[in-house]
Formats: sequence, C-alpha cells, structure tokens
Amino acid sequence: MAEWKIPVQKWTIAILLYTTNLKGVSSIKLHRDLNITQWSAWSVLHGIRESFSVESESLSGTGEVGG
Repeated sequence: MAEWKIPVQKWTIAILLYTTNLKGVSSIKLHRDLNITQWSAWSVLHGIRESFSVESESLSGTGEVGG
C-alpha cells in the first residue's frame, strides 16, 4: 500500500466533494480547494474512484463492530 502525505482531513473533504457533486470533480478543482498539487489531487481522485469501484475488494467480507 502506498504511503500518503495528505492529511486525513483533506481526504475527507475530497471524498465529500466527490460524492456530492453531480457532475464529478476535477483534479484542478480539488487542487485549488484543498491547496495541494494537481498531481496529488489526481492521485487522491484516482484512489477514491478505485476504492468506490464495483470490482474493489477493500470493503468486502464480514466485518465486526466492537462496543
């Protein structure tokens, strides 16, 4: 797994922007909104799209929630 230097807060905002924008979000817009490089914004979007894809196995299987 790749190591990311982007803080979790910026990832969270990127996911929010990605999931709430009907027309999608560009890496240029994300770069401006999050104050990160355009390359980093593209990488974040790629990671989000990959994790949300149907073929992704990152969220499959049985989970357990502790209390």
